Amino acid sequence: MDIRDTIFRARGFTPIPFIIVALIWAQPNLFLLVMGLTMGLVGEAIRFHAILHAGSETRTRKVGASKLITTGSYAKTRNPLYYGNLLMYVGYALGSGALLPWFPIVAFIWVIYQYYMIIMLEEETLRKIFGKEYAAYCRKVPRLFPHLFASSGNPVKNYSYKEALHSEKSSMLALAVTWAALVAGLYYLPLVG
Repeated sequence: MDIRDTIFRARGFTPIPFIIVALIWAQPNLFLLVMGLTMGLVGEAIRFHAILHAGSETRTRKVGASKLITTGSYAKTRNPLYYGNLLMYVGYALGSGALLPWFPIVAFIWVIYQYYMIIMLEEETLRKIFGKEYAAYCRKVPRLFPHLFASSGNPVKNYSYKEALHSEKSSMLALAVTWAALVAGLYYLPLVG
């Protein structure tokens, strides 16, 4: 089996070790929490905007796509969901204050490695499905780090906020619960010691 496919299928579980490390060694302070939470919220906003354009098709265990999405966030980066995840991972590591400065650096390196493997698999598959159209898209739009001032392309008229919220609810819930644990640590752990 291709290691890239294994990483793709496990991508929803890979944050768990980082969350555990962050909670065990957390040394949050208000400044780090605000910086990290801001990064996390920006990451989630990027993910939500991407899902508005791609729909719930992004929630799958199978590599591939029924259509090539090139508008919205996908006009700025070919992988806005993964870029959003990068911000969320690193923001959480930073916000936890755990093992500074190494933990946020390790989080960044892990996310880059993980998504590099996944992106290579996805790009290989999308080249087979969409051929020259995908090749042209790749020439215009960066793989991960976005062109901040690129045009969003032609807007998609039929996206649904309700569908996007439904599709993204587990990520939003995870974001809320993990950050609530850090905030609770900031305010309640000093009372215990």
